Amino acid sequence: MSTNTPRVLAIAARTMHVGCVHLVDGKLVDWGLAYVRTTEEATAKLYEWLDIYKPDCLVSEDPETEFKKSGKQIDILKAFVKIGREAQVLNLVLTRKKTHKNLYLQAVSLAEQFPEIASRVPKKPPIWLPGHRNLVFFDALALAKQLLEGDGSQTGKLIPEN
Repeated sequence: MSTNTPRVLAIAARTMHVGCVHLVDGKLVDWGLAYVRTTEEATAKLYEWLDIYKPDCLVSEDPETEFKKSGKQIDILKAFVKIGREAQVLNLVLTRKKTHKNLYLQAVSLAEQFPEIASRVPKKPPIWLPGHRNLVFFDALALAKQLLEGDGSQTGKLIPEN
């Protein structure tokens, strides 16, 4: 990993969406979102992001510790871990920590720290509607922030190559 400007790609999965944030030297420089129906579509998108961003470090959520994740999301997170293990990057799998009362408040807080993404903060929908797709950006950003603050060291795993 480069010590001058480490490139971090943090990825997250939500129902029917995957997202990423790309940070260079702790600064948010880009983010991406993809609508996915299958694990294969999600992994293809991750391979595309790895090729575009060429990160030194890949950060994903630990699929073994469910943070309101289920079904296909778990399969996608497991696939992300496998891809990270095979990629030429430092692969970190973190246990996501709850830092706010809800994900919308977390998004607002993260946007205050990373104003580049403030326009993507979603409004909380009525309870009967699903969560907003933009939350996936903030899921990924929360993982990246944990890494940058050293807040995942005791709950994260370095996944070695096979």
